[in-house]
Amino acid sequence: MTTIYLLTQLTEKLHMTTTEASITDLQFIRPNEEVVVGAIFYGRITDVDHQLQASFVDIGLSTPAYLDHRDYNKADVKSGLTEGQYIIVQVTKSPYLTKGARLSRKINLTEGALVYLPYDTHVNVSRKLSDERRSALYALLDPQLQAGGVVVRTKADTMSDQTLLSQLETLYTRFQDYLTQANEQKKPGQLSQKSEIHMRYLENNDLAAVDHIIVDDVKLKRQIEATYKDKVKVQVKQSVIQTLAPEITDYIERLSTPVIAAGLGVELVVEQTEAMTVIDVNSHSYTSNQSRARSVVAINKQAANQVAKVIRQRNLSGMIVIDFIRMTSKRDQQAVMDTLKKATEQDKQPVKLYGFTRLGLYELTRKREATSVMYTLFDQGVSALSYKLETQCYELERRLVSLKSDAAIIAVSPSFYLAFCQYVDQNVLSERTSANLYFSQDESTSSFSLLRSGTQALIDAFLLENQSKTIDKL
Repeated sequence: MTTIYLLTQLTEKLHMTTTEASITDLQFIRPNEEVVVGAIFYGRITDVDHQLQASFVDIGLSTPAYLDHRDYNKADVKSGLTEGQYIIVQVTKSPYLTKGARLSRKINLTEGALVYLPYDTHVNVSRKLSDERRSALYALLDPQLQAGGVVVRTKADTMSDQTLLSQLETLYTRFQDYLTQANEQKKPGQLSQKSEIHMRYLENNDLAAVDHIIVDDVKLKRQIEATYKDKVKVQVKQSVIQTLAPEITDYIERLSTPVIAAGLGVELVVEQTEAMTVIDVNSHSYTSNQSRARSVVAINKQAANQVAKVIRQRNLSGMIVIDFIRMTSKRDQQAVMDTLKKATEQDKQPVKLYGFTRLGLYELTRKREATSVMYTLFDQGVSALSYKLETQCYELERRLVSLKSDAAIIAVSPSFYLAFCQYVDQNVLSERTSANLYFSQDESTSSFSLLRSGTQALIDAFLLENQSKTIDKL
């Protein structure tokens, strides 16, 4: 059974997929990371660099975004863009570390089987459809285009004319709303709704294979049902985070180690840098009665399947190098390459497999659209990964909303308490927990720990005994 969770009520939003109750995908959206691929922004060109053949655009974020001249639309190419000009743009790559978002002026909006191109003028129908169906769809949609162009995808073959026309009208209206909003706000900022980040997660999944979608917000449920009609089953469970919090903590802890068990005594060691990711295959615990050559192939095939899973779970992207156990036979190398190719076909992001180098290293690339989960969760140390202060704050938030007691006292270091108040929305936390929360500042505490929890009377007694301590109530 496959379930998708869209958890939007805490400070840190979560998108999660589970299969047979095990987490297979978990994405963390923090307040400063809600810029996703596909988001629409109103921006101002701050610099046109003719040497780089690119423009830098202020879209309301701390770092200017990057617009390559190759991503201009046809009108831009003809007239050119100038410094100080305001434009509507779409994010094609989220901000990454110190780099700003990557933008495009070739805007596309998706709804069902249609992709609306407001700055284009053509109707393009999927060539996978029969000639007769393609002609019928062209005749249906072309006269209805008030402006722009449209791409008709293969799934349109099973949809009624009324449904397709409704989708086209929805897309046209959405872009007109963006234009109106841009004129009203008159400054750089996001035009598309923040909730679109949650809808995009659904779009990127095969919903036919999903049994349930669980959300913690009624408005989001209505939005999903309005978009997908009766094709999905959506449930609202506002307190579901209380059940999921321990599983999320365990999942994060598993990600924190660079050493990953791949089964049969095989281990992977993942080292991630800004330039590339290196994955080393370690077989010191592998035991087999096979010959060495056959054992090496078996180890590498086992590792290849796990490598593909690790890349997806950690959202590794850019250049990736895999150091398999060395194989001298081209036939053995091909067997491992075939295994890896099959395993990466499940990936939603484009993966290019380049093969083995002369040194026996395997090279591949994966399209980068968003920050790696590892950079979101952890500070990158030389010898080991340590939890970011933000990660610890959001972990405490999840634990607090999971409390079932009347009250609790949490010991916190002064520096952690300041960070917690900065990162976690106190109003949201108050609304999501029924417990009375007290924070006791303690220099001896490294970050936080649950000091007491229970009835209000128990906590009141503790407060009376410790009046000399600095204890704040939420």
